[in-house]
Amino acid sequence: MADAQEIFEESIALLKRSFTESERWSYKSDRYQFNDIIVEPPVVQQPYPPMWIGAASENSVRGAARNGNNLLLAQVPTFETIGETVAIYRDELDKMGVEFDASRVAVTRGLMVANNDNERAEAHVLRGKFLTEVQSLATDPKFQSKTFVPAERHKNRGNPTDVSEAGAILGSSEEMIERVEKLYELGVRNILLHDLSGSFDALQQFAEEVMPHFAGREGDAVQAAE
Repeated sequence: MADAQEIFEESIALLKRSFTESERWSYKSDRYQFNDIIVEPPVVQQPYPPMWIGAASENSVRGAARNGNNLLLAQVPTFETIGETVAIYRDELDKMGVEFDASRVAVTRGLMVANNDNERAEAHVLRGKFLTEVQSLATDPKFQSKTFVPAERHKNRGNPTDVSEAGAILGSSEEMIERVEKLYELGVRNILLHDLSGSFDALQQFAEEVMPHFAGREGDAVQAAE
């Protein structure tokens, strides 16, 4: 983990070179060695496909902007934190003289369809187990590095129910519309939904009763569901 940032940066550089080289090339470092290689078939998008970077700290968010990468944000931070992070990304682009494009930001959110109090409680129990495990991994000292972002920095991260209430796409269709609208107002147009229930009915309700509310607006608010 102490070398995580160096490994990441070298790997990204190798990916970009792999996409852009038209002739065979070689590479050697303390970590990797490639001899007389070429990546085929060549990419269709030029100079290479969009690269989505998962970022949380201010430095990593600004780095994503400076390197021309799209921004992918996690499902745990609150709506408020998402807004702050998008603002940092936009600020860095402004400094570079690059116009902000909302399609370059994606946010993962928990999908918790709940049409009554009982369903809401059940959804919190299910997602609470998942978030508790994630938090235990995130705070384990064994996995800390110089780029580690402590869980405590995220508002409401300690209590799984608070986390979901402050950031998930949660509730009835009307409430889910309000929550997607919050993200839309923050400059988010791509939302990846993480539904632990695996319910087709829940996904169908979201598709039929929430997504049409945003159809035809500048950039669809919901581009992907998982």
